Amino acid sequence: MSMRSFYKLIYAVLWPFFNLVHPNRAIGREHIPEGAVLVCGNHTALSDPLLLAFAFGWEQQVRPMAKAELLQVPVIGWVLKHVGVFGVERGRSDVVAIKQAMTYLKAGEKVLIYPEGTRVRASRGDHSDPK
Repeated sequence: MSMRSFYKLIYAVLWPFFNLVHPNRAIGREHIPEGAVLVCGNHTALSDPLLLAFAFGWEQQVRPMAKAELLQVPVIGWVLKHVGVFGVERGRSDVVAIKQAMTYLKAGEKVLIYPEGTRVRASRGDHSDPK
């Protein structure tokens, strides 16, 4: 099964469940350009990557950059790799991850990153100070 087919399968399986637990609505989807897009999201909840993937729809696959440790988790890591997630080693300059993102963008794909590098919680008084 191709990565694209596996992405659509996982999307179709998760979407109904996720919509029951965390209903959402994408506004402005028609403004998403064709071709390469770098999406920089705020990471306030564990569900953020799923929300953004659902906002793009299953026809426009998003390739999220995630902390490399997630890709090492049995089963979950396998699924993430097969839907197009790629890892970044946090806490250092991961040139390999940046080059991978650039390769996807040059191929006309959509890449999702979280510039803050971790979840930010306003309720804790966290704030983002991107450099």
